[in-house]
Amino acid sequence: MNSVRMRPRRTGSKRSWPGPAWRRARRGGHARRCAGAYTHIPQGGSPADADLLGEPVGGRLLFAGEHTQSAQLAYADGAMTSGIREAKRLLRQPSVHLGPVVCGRIRSE
Repeated sequence: MNSVRMRPRRTGSKRSWPGPAWRRARRGGHARRCAGAYTHIPQGGSPADADLLGEPVGGRLLFAGEHTQSAQLAYADGAMTSGIREAKRLLRQPSVHLGPVVCGRIRSE
């Protein structure tokens, strides 16, 4: 497989990324082997095991997602709070500013 290095194109004073060369989408409900996914703690496990999944590896590899913390395990807000947690770790800051959310996307000011 060839590696691809993408660079933004200049359009006027702004940069824009080129569209994908190809894509493939499937509808999960119609795929034979796709049954969805959810967080499950097996017998003998505990929610504290999820906290272990959220620990950095080697100080460089960070993990975020609802499955990486026990406070809001299996909830969307758990995914968001773990993302914020990893942003703080990455930036080495006690807090991060997300900015206003507009139509489900974070708008930069």
